[in-house]
Amino acid sequence: MEIYRFRTTYGLLDGYQELEKQQIYFAPPEELNDPMEGFRDVYWHGDEIVWRNLLKNYIFCLEHIYTLTLIIGDKFALTSNDVPLYNYPVTNTSSHKLLMLDKIRKRFFARPVMNDLPVQLSQRTKPVRRNELLSHLMFVHQFALNAIEEVYKEEGLITNRLFGFDDNKMEEMILNAGNLVDLYNKVDAENDDNVDKLEMFLQITNAYRKGIPLSNFPIAGLEKMFSNRMFLLSDFDEAFIDRLEALMYPDWYSASFLTNCKNSAIWGHYGDNHKGVCLIYQPKENDDVISMEIKMVTGANSAGPTIGWRAQTFRKVHYDRQHIEIDFFKSLGRSNIALLESTWYRGENGELSECGAHLHNNTDEWRKNYWENFMNSLFIKIKEWEYEQEYRLTIDGNFHDYTDKNGRKLEYKFEDLKGLIFGIKITTADKKKIVSIIKAKCIQTKRTDFEIYQAYYSRATKQIERQKLSLLNLN
Repeated sequence: MEIYRFRTTYGLLDGYQELEKQQIYFAPPEELNDPMEGFRDVYWHGDEIVWRNLLKNYIFCLEHIYTLTLIIGDKFALTSNDVPLYNYPVTNTSSHKLLMLDKIRKRFFARPVMNDLPVQLSQRTKPVRRNELLSHLMFVHQFALNAIEEVYKEEGLITNRLFGFDDNKMEEMILNAGNLVDLYNKVDAENDDNVDKLEMFLQITNAYRKGIPLSNFPIAGLEKMFSNRMFLLSDFDEAFIDRLEALMYPDWYSASFLTNCKNSAIWGHYGDNHKGVCLIYQPKENDDVISMEIKMVTGANSAGPTIGWRAQTFRKVHYDRQHIEIDFFKSLGRSNIALLESTWYRGENGELSECGAHLHNNTDEWRKNYWENFMNSLFIKIKEWEYEQEYRLTIDGNFHDYTDKNGRKLEYKFEDLKGLIFGIKITTADKKKIVSIIKAKCIQTKRTDFEIYQAYYSRATKQIERQKLSLLNLN
């Protein structure tokens, strides 16, 4: 089986020297061309304990961003990566800070509408998805900010409040409007099979909410809209949800390979508008498993990570499958049990949430499903990409940190590179550089079977075909 990887000559040659170094770059999902890469249909459905802990974590993370905003101003832009959700509160937090956080938590839940919210959310008849969670956090946000600022002022950390919302008016408005969860349950009960009325409503209201900051700033003051204060006020709730979703699974990175090298659009998209190169790999096949050896971290010892060759499996991308549904409260497994229980699964009186039962019962079965959901989510794309016929190699940060870009440039064996195809518009100069590198490698490895082709457009097949260049002497 042949499998293809399209590269620019910049990446292969002077830019990253991928051909000389025999490297494959593994990209994070944000660098891929589909914004739905790795999308998981995450939902929240649980009892009062986990909902109360979610709000508690929201308050604590908001307090952290509030503190950073006071300290750094706009020296650098805050993002969702600054939301310290994974291991919060950190173990070296001072006792005074922990007492202050608890004071903020109590101040927040002293408001009846906020104290009742976890109970109401636990009575939601359908799982809460992202847009609905945002609609609840929109109200939570004001009360959380006020609780933080009130305690900060009492502690002498600030003299003037940045925001100073009127909680009494907001609480009165919420009480007059009635139980939002009851309203959502009623709307869901009236849905027909084809229309999700609540989701449509929430999409509209969320789009309107996003547009409010744009309408409040004149052109001359647009720079204020992108300040950290604006991030704290308007963008934090979405950043928090982004971090919630990242909390479930490790970071992941992929390298794309295709089984189609004849599509002109593919050459245009990935082959630098036909000025690039299509690398031809011939992976190992064993039954239905297709794999290739990659030099990577294989373990660790007292001296640090150990590096060696490991067979990585190519997995086929599916274009006809629904995105994986993930139950957030039952998909937290990246930390130790004690931290997960204290942060998410234990109530104020020490009672264990039913959502945390997997920590003690049926652990093996839960972990098997947990990792299957993770892996399956990485190989689903919407139907519009079906023409690519893509296979992928993936790595993740479960046992090794791959955040360093250079650490994701992993070496393959030259014997697995069967050949290459020059794009129709590649320059002669680039061809010569590439042939020179290939000749040197073939001489070094005593190889005589490397295949080099020239791409061309066929009027007969109306596709990009290839012609073998027999004039090249690789001996």
